[in-house]
Amino acid sequence: MKKFMEKPTYNRAQALQNLQSFIDEYALIDIKDNLFDLYKAWMLTHTNKVDGDEVVNMLLFYDQLRAFIEQVYVLKEGTNS
Repeated sequence: MKKFMEKPTYNRAQALQNLQSFIDEYALIDIKDNLFDLYKAWMLTHTNKVDGDEVVNMLLFYDQLRAFIEQVYVLKEGTNS
């Protein structure tokens, strides 16, 4: 991971407010669609430039990030949808 990304830039209150704003602004299905579009774009631009392990790592990262976002929605909204 890049050095400039190692430390959070928000405190807890700001992070919770930003999370709520994000959830209020975007439907879960739209987030999943946008995330998949980002993944597809990465695949289209990088598959010929990186080795197979990096492609697999990106797929696993995408899948875990998608699941994480869904879990955050469940926790924040207090629902099982």
